[in-house]
Order: sequence, then C-alpha cells, then structure tokens
Amino acid sequence: MSQEQLCAVFKAFNPEALSHNEINSLVRAGKCKDGKLDIEEFVSWLFAAVKRPLPKIDAEERGRAMRVDGGFGWLRKANAKADREARQEIGSATRTAVKAGGFQLGTAEIQIKHVEEMVKGTQLLSPSLPGFPGWPVDFPKGTTELLVERGTVLDVAVGQALKGEKVVAVNAASAYHAGGGFATGGRHALEEAMCVQSSLYESLERGVSLAEDAKLEVPSWVRPPKRRDGKPWVLHLPDDGVLLSPMVEVFRDGANDGYAFRDAVTVLAAVVSVAMPNCNEKMSDSPVDAHPEPEGYKKQLTQKWLAVLRAAATCPTATTLVVPDAGCGVFYNRPEEVGASFGEALQQYRGRFKRVLISFPGGKAGEAFAAAAQAAFA
Repeated sequence: MSQEQLCAVFKAFNPEALSHNEINSLVRAGKCKDGKLDIEEFVSWLFAAVKRPLPKIDAEERGRAMRVDGGFGWLRKANAKADREARQEIGSATRTAVKAGGFQLGTAEIQIKHVEEMVKGTQLLSPSLPGFPGWPVDFPKGTTELLVERGTVLDVAVGQALKGEKVVAVNAASAYHAGGGFATGGRHALEEAMCVQSSLYESLERGVSLAEDAKLEVPSWVRPPKRRDGKPWVLHLPDDGVLLSPMVEVFRDGANDGYAFRDAVTVLAAVVSVAMPNCNEKMSDSPVDAHPEPEGYKKQLTQKWLAVLRAAATCPTATTLVVPDAGCGVFYNRPEEVGASFGEALQQYRGRFKRVLISFPGGKAGEAFAAAAQAAFA
C-alpha cells in the first residue's frame, strides 16, 4: 500500500489523521526485524491511530442540559420543536461517547469498555422462542428482602453497585418504539432517561434486529390493528418476554441533575427491558395491547414478570434486583394489580436474590404498586 493510500485510509476514519511524516514515524515504530515489518505491532498502531477521538466535556458544566426556570423539568414536560431538538442533542452526546469508547472530562479520560460485550451478549428471551433459559433450580439458600427505595431505577441501581452489589435493573420499555423517544427527542420518562445515562440504547438497537430475525407477532387483540399512517405495528419486545442487556455502563447522572457526565463509569450486571401492557387509547406510538379478558390480562402480567425474573436469574453474579412500578404511568395499568402480580411471581424466586428493591421517585402509583407487591410476597 502506498503512502497516499495509507493516508486516505486514515482520513476515512479520522479527518485529522496522520500526515506523511507521521505515517513514516508509525512505520518506523513497527520495528522492522530482518527487513520485515512486525505485522501484529504495526496493526495495533493502526488501530490506535484511527480510533475516534474522545469527546471533550467541560469539567465545570459536565455536559448538563440547559436550565429552564432554574431547573430541568422541561426534559420531562416541554414538547416544542426546540425542546425536542435539544433532547436529541443530549442523546447524541451519549451515543458519541459510547461509540468513541469514553469521554474526556476536563483532563481526565473516562473509559467505556464493555459496549461490544454488551451488544454481543444481548438476548431476546421468551418462552415462545428457542433458547429460553430453563427453570433455575440451584437457588442459594437464604431469604430475599423485598424493600422500597425512593429514586429512579438507575440511580438506585448505581447506588447499590457502588456498595459492591451485582445489580440487575429493570427498564420499563416500549414494545413498539425502541428506547421510547430517546432518538427522536420525545419527552423523557424512565426508558429515555436510562438511554441518556448509559450505554443501553446500543443493546436496544441490537434487540430490534433480534426481533426482526425472530419474526415477533403483534398480539391478535391489539387496537387499533394498524398505526395511524396505515402501516402495521412492529413489535420489538415479545408480549411474553424481555430483552436482556448484560454489562450496561452508566456514566451520566439522572434528569434531576441535567444528565451531568460522571467522574467514573458504573457497570451493572444487566438491564432487563420489559414492556407492560398498554391500556391507554391516547398513546400514539403504542396500540392498546392489554388483553381484553380479565383472566387473560392477569396471565399477561404474570408472564411478563416471570420472564423478567427468569432473565435476571440467568446473571450468575446478580445479588440485587431493582424494579420500577412498570406500566403504572401513561399506560394506565392499575398499580395494585401490577404490583400484586410482581409479588406473586417473585415468590417463585425467593432466595435467588439477596435483595429486591422497588424504586420510584414518588407518587401514589408507586406507593400502591410497592404495597401490593410486598403484601403478595409476604
């Protein structure tokens, strides 16, 4: 390969790549032995040279979102075009850091190391699909504490991980719109915030491909049967299953802190994404897919929670599970029913986790979910 061709290769990856003189230095660094280039060492230099530069984050502002009226409530509430574009930029900063393998915060380089491992390990798990893990019979002897800790799922999960626990966090996901409004600038709820704070979205994208390969089918009872534009609904998460994302790395604070970039990365054992039934006819990006019959709906909830627990139980080191009041917000599920279903399902996994934490920032729905879960588990 000529000098000109080699320069072109570098510049295809990085516009600020090497000059001819720098390439000569690189070749010399390859340590020719007996007139032959040490290929392995030379290739390692090539990869180092074309690696994306780490995005630079101001150490003072830490990449925080803009403040409106002194705070960050607009991330969840405002929906003008400018707000959506600003949220897209916030999400883009996360994806840039993930693809670069880290970021530079002031003078410190913060590495994001497990993205490839996470994507390769992403699994779509459902009893209706091949490869669903068998019943876990080797539970450790002991008890499981079911507790309540106020806060968002990811904040609570990070706090537990910093105490040395191996944590699996549950993502209340959208079945028809991977990442919710993360990529499109939609208002931020739990899933959008988790995607901003962590490497999770790359795994959710992998899940879309897995769902296409698995040819997931929309439940027959959904309404309306097609989207508003006449196109069919596309399902990314199975109605009776979940997406398992191992080794998710958290490197930004939550929405209340404007998604500030953090000094260090916290690695979770896994995130399990589950889509609770939608009972809200006003949702534009999801049909009503809650089963129309009471017994069918109850079975639907049970299948979802059992899939969550089965997936989390496959993480061999997991000690702590962090669960939100999933589906009890805009999807209009009754928190008493969803919480009781979770508590009953957890009985079958008593002893598998040292601690299960129900986390929610506040509100009556979270309190009702937690009370029902604890009563059913007792």
